Amino acid sequence: MMFSSTRQVSFNPLLLSTTLVLTASLSCALVGSQANASQTNASQTLHTTQTVQPSEAKAAIRHEEGRQIYAEQMEGKLLAKDGQSLPEGVAPKTLLDWLAPGRSPDLLASIGAKPWGNQGLYLGYACVVAEGSDLKYTDGSDLCSENFAERQTHDFYFGVFKLEQGNFQAVATHDGPLNTPVNWNYSNLESTVDGGSDTVPQSVKKLDLAPYKVSDQLTAIGIRVGFSEGFSGGGAFYEALQLYVIDGDKLVNIFSEPMYFYKDLAGERDETGVRARVIDEGKNLLQLLGRKHQGYYDLRLKNVDNGSKVDFRWSRDAGRYLSKNGG
Repeated sequence: MMFSSTRQVSFNPLLLSTTLVLTASLSCALVGSQANASQTNASQTLHTTQTVQPSEAKAAIRHEEGRQIYAEQMEGKLLAKDGQSLPEGVAPKTLLDWLAPGRSPDLLASIGAKPWGNQGLYLGYACVVAEGSDLKYTDGSDLCSENFAERQTHDFYFGVFKLEQGNFQAVATHDGPLNTPVNWNYSNLESTVDGGSDTVPQSVKKLDLAPYKVSDQLTAIGIRVGFSEGFSGGGAFYEALQLYVIDGDKLVNIFSEPMYFYKDLAGERDETGVRARVIDEGKNLLQLLGRKHQGYYDLRLKNVDNGSKVDFRWSRDAGRYLSKNGG
């Protein structure tokens, strides 16, 4: 299954004289039977009435994810990407044929691998576009982004391999391209427009290879996926963390939850006709707890802005982590 996207038109409202309204989101997730209801938002607002320069707006953003988005969207800076890099002895075609059998190397947007753990393993990936004309929008420096084309469909394939005496040896692959959905029901964070339902990611932002040791035997692989939305006079960006573990010769998803959101929207006009900017963001951290259930450590999403928490427990029946609040 492909994940597809329509590129949102870049917005740069700070080129205009504006009044800046900074809204620090303090969203509280509801629990129990009301978990799917609308979330409660409290806000702290800072008003300025001077002409806002981009550097001032960027300094007001609290989290690094938002500052990176701002640098790309407002300042046009190309930030460092994971890029294309393969260990010696692994040819691009070898990796592509293993990850995505039958896909043409002529449609390869990016391919690479990063060391994972201390057992000589690598996480390999390939991003394949639908049409050759899409390749003009990428130089291969990005993992698999929606930002290159006005209309682009692309598939992200990934798997774990190792090198035995310099020779490629397969370990485990994800079954087809990445298509694991994200749901905001228990996230503590503001959602996309359709966040109440399962939403397939638009892009892959980062390979997160921190040691997510979910059990005494298993360490999970992290992949950061992204979403974006365009609005009249602004836009929104979202990031989620997906965890995968090796199960035989397959990589299977066990966790998929939102981690960050950033919104820059047009606010109300003042008496002089100057339109305010509303910047809203929120961030979760994932914590691995000391207690276990069915052999797996409990996980906790903690909102760093207001301290609210949602715990996740392993479900043997579901084969993945589920919120203790109901799903």
